[in-house]
Amino acid sequence: MTPIAGNPLATLASTPTGRRLLAVASDPRAETGRTGRRAPAMAGAIEGVAVIGDALPDLVDGRTPARIELTWPGEPAELAQKLRRRLGGDLRRRAWHDLIELRAVDGSLQTLRVIPHGRGAGGAWSDPVLTVRAAKLGLDGRIEDPTGDLARRCVRLVDPDGFRRRPEAVVHLARLGARPNWTIEPATLAAACEIRRDGAPATAPVVHVGAALATLLVCAEPIAALELLQQLAPDVPLADGVEVDGERLRAAFAAPPATRVDAVLRALAPGASRHRIVAFRAGAGLRTLNGVTEPAHGRSDYGTWSWSSRLAGCAPR
Repeated sequence: MTPIAGNPLATLASTPTGRRLLAVASDPRAETGRTGRRAPAMAGAIEGVAVIGDALPDLVDGRTPARIELTWPGEPAELAQKLRRRLGGDLRRRAWHDLIELRAVDGSLQTLRVIPHGRGAGGAWSDPVLTVRAAKLGLDGRIEDPTGDLARRCVRLVDPDGFRRRPEAVVHLARLGARPNWTIEPATLAAACEIRRDGAPATAPVVHVGAALATLLVCAEPIAALELLQQLAPDVPLADGVEVDGERLRAAFAAPPATRVDAVLRALAPGASRHRIVAFRAGAGLRTLNGVTEPAHGRSDYGTWSWSSRLAGCAPR
């Protein structure tokens, strides 16, 4: 098996969130200094916790992930409870589809997501689709990369039907494929072109597209990723009324953080009204691009709409 260059665990430990996570997972008292009656209940390592998903390719590339996705053999709610108790502070817990999210109100920690273990657990977030998103980095430093694709920086489907189950995964493919020194396995590239010709990612539920798009928009190569996504099927728009124009997107990404997400969405759908931009943001769960784009808190009333209908061209307001 190809060894992984660099030290992803060291990259994780170099971030404030990663440092605290590693400390409390091994022995919470080392981080909190707690003693007394609660200390015995807090003591001891949390076994089997691993980093997965979008964070792992970032760590392998020496990048700070926008959020940290975790899994373990037990129930997600149990791990979330342990982490919330051990990390302390004002951590808000939210069950979101098949995952549990922990967010520090004061922004002192990156968002943590606890994802069910294995694809059979059910839900979109427990289905990695791509082999590199199925690899694991244990908090003890052990790396599970059965296919070797993470070490090779190769984007490959877990199985041939992956894009049919999760059409929005083509956005993840474009985000990774646009990175320097990453390649897309030929059969996976052919499958991505086919699913794009069938209309993906617009054929996926809007909230799933929003989660994938949120990760793409804060990567280091968002414009290159969007251009690659379009090039997979040049004659098929990403959605009705959506255009990938590099110059327009560069100007949008230069907008102030408070207005950047609207600027980017308007650059992608120049004919969309303000109402449609707001509707898409609500359904996709997109917040601002002030360093991190996160799915918005709270319930959306637009989750069953297609994102094509929301960004379809109509007179700007």
